[in-house]
Amino acid sequence: MCVTGGSGGERRCLIMINEPPKVAKNGHYNVKQTAALLGVSTKTIKKHTDAKYIECHYHKYSGQPFYVGAEILRYWNAEY
Repeated sequence: MCVTGGSGGERRCLIMINEPPKVAKNGHYNVKQTAALLGVSTKTIKKHTDAKYIECHYHKYSGQPFYVGAEILRYWNAEY
């Protein structure tokens, strides 16, 4: 995925891992784990969550965000 931005209008491309991440389809992964699995920064995961590229859920009691393995795979497949 490439985006154009910045004051100079430079084009930046997201470089993600080339192979599907090894996740359990029903597994729950926090932001840091999701970023590591995809080979991107936590900032990228948060931006893409805000842009609705990847769906985030929240733990019922703690309110902490998490990503389901199947959604991580769907997001990865959408990029490639």
